[in-house]
Amino acid sequence: QAATKDSDKENTDLNSSPTNTQEAKNEEEKEAEDVNKENPWVNRVLLFLTVFCYLGTLLLLIGYDTFWEDRILFRPEGYQIPQIKDFLLILVSFPPIICMKMLFERYVSGFMYNNVLAKKYKDPQDIDNFKMGQIYKHSPLNKQAEAEKTETTQEDTKAQSKETEDINKENPWTNRIFMFFTAVCYIGTLILVIGYDTFWEERILHKPEGYQIPKISDFLLALVSFPVIICTKMLFERYVSGFMYNNVLAKKYKDPQDIDNFKMGQIYKKKLANNLFKIFFYSVTSVIGHFVLRDLTFFPAELLGNGNMMNIFGKVPEYLFFEKSEYFNVYYMTGLSFTITDMIWLLFIYEHQSDFYLMILHHSVTISLIVFSYIFNYSQIGAIVLYLHDFTDIFVYITRIAINTDRGDAFKLSTVVALLIAFIFYRIYLFGKLIYLVGMNTNDWQRYFTTLWVFKIILLSMHVYWIIQIVFRFLWYLKKDTMEDVGAVKKKKNK
Repeated sequence: QAATKDSDKENTDLNSSPTNTQEAKNEEEKEAEDVNKENPWVNRVLLFLTVFCYLGTLLLLIGYDTFWEDRILFRPEGYQIPQIKDFLLILVSFPPIICMKMLFERYVSGFMYNNVLAKKYKDPQDIDNFKMGQIYKHSPLNKQAEAEKTETTQEDTKAQSKETEDINKENPWTNRIFMFFTAVCYIGTLILVIGYDTFWEERILHKPEGYQIPKISDFLLALVSFPVIICTKMLFERYVSGFMYNNVLAKKYKDPQDIDNFKMGQIYKKKLANNLFKIFFYSVTSVIGHFVLRDLTFFPAELLGNGNMMNIFGKVPEYLFFEKSEYFNVYYMTGLSFTITDMIWLLFIYEHQSDFYLMILHHSVTISLIVFSYIFNYSQIGAIVLYLHDFTDIFVYITRIAINTDRGDAFKLSTVVALLIAFIFYRIYLFGKLIYLVGMNTNDWQRYFTTLWVFKIILLSMHVYWIIQIVFRFLWYLKKDTMEDVGAVKKKKNK
């Protein structure tokens, strides 16, 4: 009996050994996941401090006008006071740093991969670690590993994901173009910042008595609308998302058996609420903007105004000192606050979408246009641009909600057609007409005006790209009977 018990115990130990090893491995993986898991509360604290830093930076900018008023009287003779144009030095070091970084990534990554990186990241059989190895090397994923991963998926899942990826797949070359123009926007913005000190030196002599020149301290108005926009946005996401999920979102996103679509449904739950918030915001700003702008001499009849865009132009520099309505600056700063808010959400909160790099470029150009058109008092042009974009965005977000519902094809197509009409008329025809008139009738071509004009050309080019994408998706719908958003959320595949 003792011998039998010992034998049974030995067999039990042998049988349990692989299980214990597997459990230990699972616990080890779980611990690794636990240590790398993001803490949402820590992220919220970091996000709060980032916003706090932004507000502090804005306060510093606002104080720039007054800081040196008294202190400059005590300046020793010949002492050079720091000026914004001193940041031109950044342009000297900016290209060498980028070039050296790219050279290291291109020519040193192979050496680091072959001689430094741990062997576990080089085994093609261990797909997860092999993919991490390619990331640590900082090079594209190995095609063989991707092929092996594809073979492990089911055929029906492959076919379904292939159809979706064909239309929503990010084009690396297109993204590089967007990143390039974002860098151009950054450099152009730096040129505008540098020119702030000197722009008004001669022009201010032609200022009519009592006319208020734009100042950096005027951006304090943005602080008033900034928290209101954030709070309203968060209230929509918190209290409207449930209603949109239960009553608007398509049923395919609510089936727990369809894991991929169910997970997407949880994302769209907030996304639809955010789209509804944007419809609300742009509707309010379009109505208020119309009452603020309609009686100004430059606000055109195409936007139901009483003026003409040709009234923008006149003798240089007197045309800069145009008449503003009472709440003109409030309307302008509210547009800036919203764009900055959406930029923060795009970078830190929104799920990564297929148009991420395009939206980074769009928001960067828009923020620069609003800020510097105001500072240089070209806001009579900027107000028209801001208004026609706000009005068109109402149709954008109605369409984005419609295509994720179970409503009939006729309803969905009607929203797409309305969006195309609005886009072509306002963002292509009217915006293009404004750019053309500015280019043909201004006599004030200097680097600041030219930079802002180029930014508007970039913005118009993005609208042309969006028109092409909308038409392409319409044709895709006729072929596949599936309608997709231009800015579709990227699906995360299950292992």
